[in-house]
Amino acid sequence: MKSILIILLFSTSHTGFSQIFDNDSMSTALNQLVSCKVDYEKLKRDAELDPERYSKSRDSLYAVYVAQCNKIKSKPDQYLKYIDWALQRTELSDEHIFYNYVDMTEQFDANKYLISKRKLYLAIKYILLVKNEDVLPEYL
Repeated sequence: MKSILIILLFSTSHTGFSQIFDNDSMSTALNQLVSCKVDYEKLKRDAELDPERYSKSRDSLYAVYVAQCNKIKSKPDQYLKYIDWALQRTELSDEHIFYNYVDMTEQFDANKYLISKRKLYLAIKYILLVKNEDVLPEYL
């Protein structure tokens, strides 16, 4: 779990310091949304292996994940405006983050788990703000 958190912190801090505009609260909220999703998926997998130990943690992380989705959905006009503005930046296609939980102890294909911020923002815009779904899909 420590290694996952370190990787997530490294990947988000790298993109956070590389762009001036990523320091704003909306970008942070969108990044936190994906972090909550990935953390929940990890505990969901762990709870399947050991329900007695991880079920409560999984449920509490799911509540945090849903709360982050609701935070974004509570201000649809602001987030739609921000996402539309961010999608005009060409460098957004070059920035990638983990969209799914990755078991770092096994060999994996990074292309299967990484998503560009451009595609992520498009997915958030369509799934949460247009279709008004409760959470993001596990896979895109």
